[in-house]
Amino acid sequence: MLLMFMSMSTIGEDFPDRIVTSKGDIIECDITLVNSESIYYYYLHRDIRRPGQIGLEKVSDYTWTDHNLNELDDENPFREVEEQTKKWGYGVKFVQQFNMPIKHTIVAFNVNKGNHSFYVGPHYTHIAEKRITGDTDISYAQHTYGVNFGYNVIIKTRNENFDVFMQLDFSLYEADSWHMAGPYSVVESERSLVVENCISTGIRYNFSEKLSILGGYGFGSANGFFFEFEDVIPQIYLGLQYQIK
Repeated sequence: MLLMFMSMSTIGEDFPDRIVTSKGDIIECDITLVNSESIYYYYLHRDIRRPGQIGLEKVSDYTWTDHNLNELDDENPFREVEEQTKKWGYGVKFVQQFNMPIKHTIVAFNVNKGNHSFYVGPHYTHIAEKRITGDTDISYAQHTYGVNFGYNVIIKTRNENFDVFMQLDFSLYEADSWHMAGPYSVVESERSLVVENCISTGIRYNFSEKLSILGGYGFGSANGFFFEFEDVIPQIYLGLQYQIK
């Protein structure tokens, strides 16, 4: 009972206001602005403090405990900066990435502030065997390891669970290959550094404040850091992200 009372007291302190809709629903909230058209407020959903708005025509009554008439002309009704945009955070993610005909299995550590995130981590790479017929016959070793890193920016939507994002992604690894210089020559081997670069867009679904799933589609090349597209690589990926802080 004591814990329940403390929890209810905390909610009451954070959300001292109340909106009664024309349908009889009650919204416990923290009102930030009331103008001639709408009421702007914060409310609690899935343990996250979120902004909300409701038109006055849908409201039958409301209680605003700490209003200030001088604030009615405020151009930004959501004056309070959300806590998650103020601080640095970090987390981990597991991604299965298909850069045709190459597959990367990635575990990355990400650091974020607000809607911006940088990530880096190791990956295991499987290269589908590729042969070029004609005067030259080239084969690639199918298994190798490398490092993956990139930048991600979230574009907020009106939906509380879905976000859209843009991503710039790089994968570095060494590829072993062998070929025959001519029809009757010996087999020659070569090891080269491959730099894949891809730009993509995707959707992130947030199960909670901590856990989300993401998927996306894009394109790139394997010609270095500067997107010199001689052979375009289509990219598809699916991942699971956990926000530690």
